[in-house]
Amino acid sequence: MQRSRDGANAEFVVVHERQALPLPDSVSFEAGAVLACSFGTAWAAVKQTSAPPSSLAVWGLGPVGLNTVVIANLMGLRTVGIDLSGERREAAAELGCEVVDGSEPELTDILLDRTDGAGFNTVIETTGATAVHHQAATVTHRGGTIVLVGLGANSSIGPTREIILRELCVRGSWIFGVRDWPDILDFVLRNDIDLMRTVDRVTSIEHFRDAMSDADQGSMAKIVFSWPPNGLPDSLSHDPMTSRTTEPPNINLRSS
Repeated sequence: MQRSRDGANAEFVVVHERQALPLPDSVSFEAGAVLACSFGTAWAAVKQTSAPPSSLAVWGLGPVGLNTVVIANLMGLRTVGIDLSGERREAAAELGCEVVDGSEPELTDILLDRTDGAGFNTVIETTGATAVHHQAATVTHRGGTIVLVGLGANSSIGPTREIILRELCVRGSWIFGVRDWPDILDFVLRNDIDLMRTVDRVTSIEHFRDAMSDADQGSMAKIVFSWPPNGLPDSLSHDPMTSRTTEPPNINLRSS
């Protein structure tokens, strides 16, 4: 929504019906939040590969990276995940992913060894770190694909020499299209995916400052905020990050 409408972080917002995504009754709003955010972003990134890759590296095992692992495993892909956080590597390993510590001094050699020196057919990069872009280019198979998902404050694509000489395809990926929603939903329901498995915790919006401080540590999975059924308490009603901008519209908030 941030590409076409401001105010999506307000307590209430009115949108055109085409921007409302239907949820079946079997999917909670909390799970729907994961589906429409980190899972949908991971889905779009996997779609950016030109063909199902025989080997896939996922750089960054936060919410998007973990959901990429979930999707890749269901597609039968051999996946290697890289992250600095031991907690995130452990979470990825529990999902069936091979993991490598991103702080390893000989990281490039370790990753190339995982592919017998050939490199990965596809690398999905979720960190937004320019230094990682350089590393990703060196461990991608000649003619392979790098999908850039992460976007940091100072992200830039730097490894021009490696991209040209190795004839790599670099693609950007940003969330997903509304037209993809039925396929994403069908994939989740058909494979009985537990979307909350990649969620660290569900907490009230009243605790958002503490929760975001924890998230900034980069060692946990997704945080989902719940909303008080009667609206924000007075203690937060004038907070610029949580203040109400409109009266609640008299509509059914679950799309059908």
